[in-house]
Amino acid sequence: MKNNTSVAVSPSQLREAATMQEQIETINGKVSTLDTEFHAQRETLTKELDSLTSQYNAIFGIVSGEKSGTGRKFSAEVRAKISAGQKAKWAERKALAAAPAAETPAS
Repeated sequence: MKNNTSVAVSPSQLREAATMQEQIETINGKVSTLDTEFHAQRETLTKELDSLTSQYNAIFGIVSGEKSGTGRKFSAEVRAKISAGQKAKWAERKALAAAPAAETPAS
């Protein structure tokens, strides 16, 4: 079913609407151009960043996916000695903390 309503539009309103339509099309064209330029610039900058990152990694010997650390720096024997020393230190402190409590006379 068609709607056959007619709207009375003056010639000046029609010209104004046509001018507005042209302005809208001009703005849409500018936006499209800016969008294209933006994507081109983004692509260029992304490539430049990738290139600089590769150069940086090459200078410092970084390989993608490689761990930056070298792993454990102490042998198992040295780690055991450190652990034993720390446990002895804790035991000594615990004994010193318990000693004053033992010296306190009971009432």
